[in-house]
Amino acid sequence: MGMGMRTGMGPTMTDVEQNDRVPILTVEDLAVHFPGAGRRSAPIKAVDGVSFTVAAGETLGVVGESGCGKSTTGRAVLRLIAPTRGRVWLGDTELTALAEEPLRRLRPRMQMIFQDSYASLNPRHDVGRIIAEPMIVHQGVSRRDAQSRVLKLLDLVGLRSTALERFPHEFSGGQRQRINIARALSLQPELIVCDEPISALDVSIQAQIVNLLVELQQQFGLAYVFIAHDLSMVEHIAHRVAVMYLGHIVESGPVDELFARPNHPYTRALLSAVPIPVPGIEATRQRIPLVGEVPSPQSPPPGCAFSTRCPDVIDRCRIEAPLVRTIAPGRDVACHLA
Repeated sequence: MGMGMRTGMGPTMTDVEQNDRVPILTVEDLAVHFPGAGRRSAPIKAVDGVSFTVAAGETLGVVGESGCGKSTTGRAVLRLIAPTRGRVWLGDTELTALAEEPLRRLRPRMQMIFQDSYASLNPRHDVGRIIAEPMIVHQGVSRRDAQSRVLKLLDLVGLRSTALERFPHEFSGGQRQRINIARALSLQPELIVCDEPISALDVSIQAQIVNLLVELQQQFGLAYVFIAHDLSMVEHIAHRVAVMYLGHIVESGPVDELFARPNHPYTRALLSAVPIPVPGIEATRQRIPLVGEVPSPQSPPPGCAFSTRCPDVIDRCRIEAPLVRTIAPGRDVACHLA
């Protein structure tokens, strides 16, 4: 039995389907470095050479501890942050080569759902205007037609038409996130980056939002990059998982295979902390504690970034950074011992 258990009927996609589908998103050697505090300070390497693809109708879960570069990766993919290096394609269009105006024309095809459902909504606008505004600005839709579409979108995400004239502060956190989802859908995108969209919600509401995202994906063929630190929710929604540590992807693969047979010591440690709702199994599981703190991205250790906390570290790890290797179809890992 794997270290995690499915909490419901999540999406399924065979290995053949995953490998044969044309990527809607391609990310190649993406890096985001921020300047240090002083003139001579080393740069902060928030993301340092990340590569992955996402197909239409597929969800890539991106997991890791706080500060590992997950959210920065999501923002850089959508050009909300300028990458230091690397290339990003949406279909056949290279986003990293576009000037501002052609990039603006392409934005309807890619949207984002943010973690803070309140801060990402304009408190001075009612819900009708919040959802209609992107259609009016990007697609030239009339206000009358926009209102009609807004009503359909509200129904799609499980909100009543009475929400139209209400303001963000009048809703619960889960309802506000449904409004954010409706706004993201308003431009009929192909790709949505979900930046920890459920982490600020009550546990009872989290599953509702995840199930809604799954239903919408199945209905519209959406591609998701789902950023999270809750591995049990990622197991429920994702087809593939990329595990990040200190700006790098250390392991990736199909969700069921990776959860059942993790190859990187960091992945094994993360999964050992995921509770299994079966008392007999949970009582006999061995957790893998990680000693120490995540190193600073301004001064990462030489060799493998995980070498300072890895329970399996050898001398080679402290000197030589491991390359990402394909160890099975669809399974990549950056570890000398894998």
